[in-house]
Formats: sequence, C-alpha cells, structure tokens
Amino acid sequence: MLYLLGKNSILNLAIVHYQLNNNNLEEKVLGPKNTTVYPLSKHNYITLEIKKLNNDRSYVNKLLKCPINSSSIVYNQLKSNPNTRLTVGTLLNITEYNSGNTGTDYQSAPKVETFISKFTLSENDILVLPTMSDKKTYMPIQGLRLFKDRTMEIVPLDGELSIRMSKDVIEQFYKYYKSEYDAILQYRRMKLAEDQIDDANRPTMYFGKKGKDTGKGGKFRIARGVWHTDENGNTNYIDFNSLSDQELMDTFNNVAQLKEDINTTLIHRADEQLKYVQKLGLIEQKKKSGLWSNKFLPVSSINERSNNYANTYAQLSGSQNKMLRENLAITDAIWTFTVNHFCFNV
Repeated sequence: MLYLLGKNSILNLAIVHYQLNNNNLEEKVLGPKNTTVYPLSKHNYITLEIKKLNNDRSYVNKLLKCPINSSSIVYNQLKSNPNTRLTVGTLLNITEYNSGNTGTDYQSAPKVETFISKFTLSENDILVLPTMSDKKTYMPIQGLRLFKDRTMEIVPLDGELSIRMSKDVIEQFYKYYKSEYDAILQYRRMKLAEDQIDDANRPTMYFGKKGKDTGKGGKFRIARGVWHTDENGNTNYIDFNSLSDQELMDTFNNVAQLKEDINTTLIHRADEQLKYVQKLGLIEQKKKSGLWSNKFLPVSSINERSNNYANTYAQLSGSQNKMLRENLAITDAIWTFTVNHFCFNV
C-alpha cells in the first residue's frame, strides 16, 4: 500500500488520519518536565477502545460473554444505560495556579501528592490508570458511577452504631470473586479435555501440564483469597490457590459465608490503607479515644460526610459527637477510596 501511495506515503497517511480523527491543536498544555500533553486524550489504544465501547454496544455485549469480564463495572454500566458515555483525560497531578509549575510525572511525584490526586479522582467517580508513554501521566476515565456515598453501612446495634461494607459493595466484589472462579473453572475443564484426562480421575488442583502452557490460567490472580473469622473470633487468611478443587467448590457454594468473608477482607484492606494515609501525615489517630482526626485530607470530603451523619443519625448529632462524626467520615472516605481503587485494577 505504501508503494502505491508514492514517496510521500507517510505524509499522505498522516493527512488522511488527521482528516478522519481531527483534533484542535490549540488544546494542549505543558505537562511534567515541559512535555506537551492534551487535556483530552485522543488517538491511543485506550481512547480508541473507549470510543468503540461508547459507539458499539454489541462490542460491550461480546466482552461480557467472557467469564472474567462478566463482573466489570465499566461494561455492565455501559450495557444497562445506553446514555452512558465515557471520556478520557490527562492528569497533571497537583499544579500551582499561575506559578509556571507544569505538574509532576508519576515516577517523580511525592507519595502524598500521588495519593491526594487519586483520592480527589475517587471522590468524583473517576477511574484512573497510568499511561505507558514517556510522559508518565495518568489517564482519568469519567462517566461511571463508583461507590462514593454507598460504601459504608451504619447499623444500630445495642444502642450503639456498628459499621460494615454496604450491600452494594459486597455484591459487586462477590461478582468479582465469582467471575474469576468461573473463568478458572472454564480453563481447567478446557485443559482436562486437551490433555484427555477424565474429569472423575483428574488430579487435585489440576492446572494443566507443564510446557508452553504452565497452567497459570488455572490460578487466581485478582481475587486470590479472603480473610475469614472463625467461631472463636480468630481471623486467618485463606489462599484460594492452596485449596483443593473440592475445598474451592465448597467455599464458593457457601455464598453467605463467602460474602461475610469478603466484608472482612475489604475492611482488613481498608484498615491497612488508613494506616498508610496516617503514615503520609494526612490523618492522625487520637491516643486516648483511638478516633481518626483529619489533618490534610480535602476538608469538603470530610465535612460533607460528617454533616450527613449529624442529620441522619440521632446518636451522631450534636457538638458532643463531632469527633465521632469526623472519625466515621475519614473511615468512610478511605473505605471508598480503597474500594474504588480496586475497581481501577479490574
């Protein structure tokens, strides 16, 4: 084809590409280390994939037929709402207005700056993923409904308030776990058929013969296990990849217990995130009460939640409960970030 286009083939292709995918060249700014970036990302793999998802719902349906994709928030929201449109932008991290600061690439940015940037995106229902380009920027994806305002469930219990992950969160993460389990079952059955092994006589934890296919498709990579609290109150980690086929089947057949374990697992992960945010110096924990207190998290995020608690729960109203409301607001904010951040990676 290049031969037919002649000696100016590359130039001609570039002109045709621009005519089909025109862009306003004035929509550009200086990014990290004075690299040129565009507020609206265009003409790369992610943006072309998003364009296809927006314009072709049959493509979405095709992707959802794959077991591992069946739990995707992105695909399911696109399928259930024809009006959902995704957009992709470019994140420059934190810049100071009128200072000449052009932002920081994600390899050079301080951990505090990176967390605040991602936290702010999470609070605004924006997914974020790093680009693989030399500009080292993040690509925010907008147009989805994530889990802000529906992460934490506050339950009155014996005159006090107990907290756990909401039903929406647990149900979504159950779907994540189940979809990976279904994909692994499909892989194992395929390998049994390929290797001509009778299902009744298959080895325990059969992942496929060694060779070009190492059998890793039969192992959990995303939902690798759960934290389980036994009847004595002891909490231990269960690694799915260490379970036999029968033990794994029993685990997923007991849906109620699995969902309870998912709740325990998410809270465990969110508590680790709280300690990380404390280490960054953004929050502090009062020594006597053990309550979280805000230092540098965005004030609007914390105050919005705190005011909502005061208006919703009698046990949390009044100035005497201000510290308790702030503690719950910080907990909910970091729980929400933890849950949303997992969605970035699925």
